[in-house]
Amino acid sequence: SCGNTHKFMNQFMNHENAGLHFPTLRKGSIMKKRILIIEDDVTIQTQLKTLLTGNGYEAAVVTDFSTTIEQVKALNPHLVLLDIRLPGNSGFEICSQIRAFSDMPIVFVTSSTTDMDELNSIMLGGDAFLSKPYNPAILLAKIAALLRRAYASGQTEVFTWNGAALHLESSQKIVFYYDIRLAFPVQVMYWGNVLLPLLILLWPVWWLLRRKKTVTIPSTELLQNTDFPAMLLGLLALSVPNILLSASVPAMINHYYLSLGAGMMNQYLFFVLINLIFFLCSLIYLAGSLLAAWKEKSPEHRYHRENLFFFGQILSKLNTTSKTMSLISVTLVLAICMFIAAPILVGWASGYLDVRSVYDVQIFSRYNDVYEEENLPLDDYGIVTDFLAEHGIQTDHDCTFSLYLPGREDFHRRTKYDFPVAAISLSDYNRIREMLGYQPIALSDNEFTTHWKSIATDEEQRSFLKEHPSVMTDAGELNLTEQSYYEEAIGETAYNSYTNVLYVFPDHVCEQLLPVIRNRYITTAETISYENARELERIFPEEYPETADTGVSYSIRLSTLQINSTKANNFILQAAMLYGAVVLMVICLTILSLQQLLDADQYHYRFSVLRKLGVEEPRIGKLILKQLGVWFGLPIVVAVIVSTVVIVYFVQTISAEISAYIGFGTLMLQSGITVGILALLLICYFLCTWILFRRSVAP
Repeated sequence: SCGNTHKFMNQFMNHENAGLHFPTLRKGSIMKKRILIIEDDVTIQTQLKTLLTGNGYEAAVVTDFSTTIEQVKALNPHLVLLDIRLPGNSGFEICSQIRAFSDMPIVFVTSSTTDMDELNSIMLGGDAFLSKPYNPAILLAKIAALLRRAYASGQTEVFTWNGAALHLESSQKIVFYYDIRLAFPVQVMYWGNVLLPLLILLWPVWWLLRRKKTVTIPSTELLQNTDFPAMLLGLLALSVPNILLSASVPAMINHYYLSLGAGMMNQYLFFVLINLIFFLCSLIYLAGSLLAAWKEKSPEHRYHRENLFFFGQILSKLNTTSKTMSLISVTLVLAICMFIAAPILVGWASGYLDVRSVYDVQIFSRYNDVYEEENLPLDDYGIVTDFLAEHGIQTDHDCTFSLYLPGREDFHRRTKYDFPVAAISLSDYNRIREMLGYQPIALSDNEFTTHWKSIATDEEQRSFLKEHPSVMTDAGELNLTEQSYYEEAIGETAYNSYTNVLYVFPDHVCEQLLPVIRNRYITTAETISYENARELERIFPEEYPETADTGVSYSIRLSTLQINSTKANNFILQAAMLYGAVVLMVICLTILSLQQLLDADQYHYRFSVLRKLGVEEPRIGKLILKQLGVWFGLPIVVAVIVSTVVIVYFVQTISAEISAYIGFGTLMLQSGITVGILALLLICYFLCTWILFRRSVAP
């Protein structure tokens, strides 16, 4: 595509030499607009800049892709021409970052022709999408239309093209939710997250207008009006589906591979939390009104035995303590989430440690910022060999190897999450398997297999293998062998950036490929001491800096340091979260208990009246049990519902990590133990309160 673009652009720019006539697109009067070109191909940069300046625009080019956003802010262009596959951050990420501070038009100009890339560009805020090779006249027309829509008045712009008048009218921006390519559940989720918040905003407005037409109520008496709970109940009913739709976003992303970034996920989480807090407070506030309404509409329950007394007890307390009860429920939600999150986070860190530190010494490199092939790493990291020998550290296994790209043209593929899959030679792969105690494998001359990270999902694996039954390399085509994948842990650094799979090619194939990553794995006869590990970690960057002048990134990991650091952090994290959760839980339950016990004198008189009316002690005991059950149950049940939604959202967000590093069976067991502890604590408080309350109202 790039080659075709060069050819087409050259014909366009050199039309006179080619014997063609492409008159310049002209407008009667046009202000010079600044256009920023974010494109890593120097030839296309030059051609685009020439095209734009020749048509009355002021054009600038990004040259340092590590500071792209800073250059955008400094130049403040009127429009951006943006490629997708760029060094460092992809065009999608740059677009998302620009949209965080500006609404300037963004035109994606890319060699990609897939519907998903076009869909992503629209979703992330792009205004137009052109695939290479593109017609320069169409590009100029789109630029003019976007600039007119963004900055000019509502007048029609007229351009002359080959003697014909080209009228550029305003056009509606494509809205992502209209795209019919999305699955129906995804469209329901998106539309629900648009329409339900709108209904939530309109409902109180409609209620206020209706009240204004019927009766004038001073603002100071609004909350005391009997119709206010009805309005609040409507908001509560709308918030429930809104919560469910917002909480379904992680599940939709995992199932339909939606390209929502972390920022969008955090926004949805924020909306979920806001809605949950509103749901919690509204339900507590409405509890008294709902109970009173049920009492009025059910005379058979109201006058059944001591129910009238029971309703009076509960309603009098709820009407005066709704704010306190809401605060208690929010605090209980925080405590429950901390209880559940602590084992998840600790288990995640511990499980990741088992995958991260499978070797005593791991040395690895990255070529993400390398733009010339001669700068790619080929070192053997002799400084480590010298250090081990100097300190008398014996090695059991030592493997230095390269990772290769199937095709040399893949070297410039630097789109985040779209890096090319790297390959390892069969002999190096078997040496690694031998280091870890796995059986070696065999391949025919024209076969390949794959190795997967533990974090990869089964669906991702099946989809990849189905789409890649063969691989075209610089050494010819390879076919997938019968044993198409392996999943043993071989370390997180044995893969290319942002990929979960590794090709395994025959040695003779790798000899003809471009090596881009150089790693070294070592296992020692005895564990490296903490002091030696710190010393090696200190001296390694002196010769192999984190980012070398060539652009290569070097790193070293030592299992001794990894294990010590992870265990210490896990202890601090778990102790802090569990201690904090227990303290919050005890505070909440203590307040609930004291709110009943502090009114013991008043309750003593009320229950003495019941006794004078002939109510027996067993029935009084049941009445006390029912009263305390409602008092403790309301905030706790509401808190459990809210925390369940938060925890489910959190678990869905990191489901791949849980599956890889913890296991859902282990997670359920840990969650069950936590729930048991919380239930035991609640039962103890409830029983103590019940015993003390009975003593307080005893004759």
